[in-house]
Amino acid sequence: MKIGRMGQSKKNKTKNNQRRRYHKAASKGAKAGRNAVQKNAAPVSAGRRALLGGDVSGSYSKVVHGLISGGAYEYDLISLPPANDAAENAAALRSILADARYDGFNVTVPYKRTVVELLDGLSEEAAALGAVNTVRREADGTLTGFNTDLYGFVQMVGRARAEGRRAAVLGTGGAASAAAEGLRRLGASEVVLVSRNASQAAQDDIPVLGYDELTSFAPAVLVNATPVGMGALAEQSPLESLEAFPPETVVAIDLIYNPLRTRFLQDAAAAGAEPVSGLSMLIYQAMQARDLWDASKERTLRGVHDTAAQAAATILKDQLNIVVIGMPGSGKSSIARRLAKLMQRTFIDTDRLTEELLGEPIPNVIRDPARGERHFREKEREAVCRACAGHGAVIATGGGAVMDPVSRRAMRSNGIVVYLNRPIEMLAQRDRPISQAKGVERIFEERQATYEALADLVVVNNRRFGATRTADGRMQSYNKDLNDFAAGLERQVDEYVTLCAQRIAGTAEPTQTRGKAQ
Repeated sequence: MKIGRMGQSKKNKTKNNQRRRYHKAASKGAKAGRNAVQKNAAPVSAGRRALLGGDVSGSYSKVVHGLISGGAYEYDLISLPPANDAAENAAALRSILADARYDGFNVTVPYKRTVVELLDGLSEEAAALGAVNTVRREADGTLTGFNTDLYGFVQMVGRARAEGRRAAVLGTGGAASAAAEGLRRLGASEVVLVSRNASQAAQDDIPVLGYDELTSFAPAVLVNATPVGMGALAEQSPLESLEAFPPETVVAIDLIYNPLRTRFLQDAAAAGAEPVSGLSMLIYQAMQARDLWDASKERTLRGVHDTAAQAAATILKDQLNIVVIGMPGSGKSSIARRLAKLMQRTFIDTDRLTEELLGEPIPNVIRDPARGERHFREKEREAVCRACAGHGAVIATGGGAVMDPVSRRAMRSNGIVVYLNRPIEMLAQRDRPISQAKGVERIFEERQATYEALADLVVVNNRRFGATRTADGRMQSYNKDLNDFAAGLERQVDEYVTLCAQRIAGTAEPTQTRGKAQ
């Protein structure tokens, strides 16, 4: 398929001429910026730093900068909701940039392009991309703009994922431009942007396709550089369905890092592609910003990667839920509750939350012919999605919740899924009407494959707590037995998080396990 710019409208030609004039001016600014960098190689670093964006309340940038800087500077989150008028947006940005308390800023959506015209100079990369995500106040008070998204993207993706492959980037904003340039530097054979308004989103040197052309372009690398998949759009994907994924896609990359496994990445994994979360990009772009603000410290490459892995592990421990799944009667609630206490986390039992939504015990609803299991499952789905929308909790789920695809996506979105596998003959059945009606063996056969496919960790629970003997033959107490089991599970979770962090930071080989994201 040949991608060209034939048949371009007069309106788009005018728009492109304007873009060329802008880049010419930006290049002039880049020269000034380079001169400023040369004059001030080690800028003042005692002031504060801040992230500017439309809504940055859920950002982990403050956490990241605290970790990678060792607390060397204070870092604020400044939300600046877009106004109806572009001039108002520029005036609000200008006011914050003029605040001398701040020696540097990070800039995120939707201001990466808007901020360019408010700066005194640009780095070469920022000028070429027409987008800035890092601002440095020089010793003379002038402001220089940089783009560290490019560095972060290149570190995240790596040459092996992109070289020689056709790539498509969903979106046309500042992050999309950085991703497209990063793919070119990594040796992608062809790079295009994808927009819902392709005719209105012309780029100077990057072809822009509509979503209806994506499948025929057949990208091997697919990047989501849109905000679809985070915040209020957390349950959505820029591609409307799993079937919309181009079958040739080998690697799917999402610049979003919270949630860790977006709908886009989960669909990619189901389609057989390797999913890559944007967390490492967040960390590496922040590390380059830190170094631009203070170039006085020399850092080894190994030290950079180790710091990135430590930052990733800290973020994952705070961000991810621990979601316990398994057959009814496998001990999910007891073990999860004890694990939450041990880890000082919030405990959520989705069965109890479901009963709150129902307004009565679950068995009453299931045994009611007018409502039955179907009504229960609808409320259970709502309970699971509500519980998993938060972060840092330990969540015990109902045994059959995994059979609902919406619930499965919610569990994996920001969760470490632990399958508690208990031998059938040891499963409790009291007050479990579905187990009694269908039979445990039949239910196990229906769900076993789903439990295993969904799980990040499989833990066997073949204990009868309070019936374990110590080395000297004495019976161990129920509480001690349960605590020991929960402590062992905590160690396994920590090991899993460490491995995930190493993969994210690039210090371990990425996996291509179908159905799993980094």
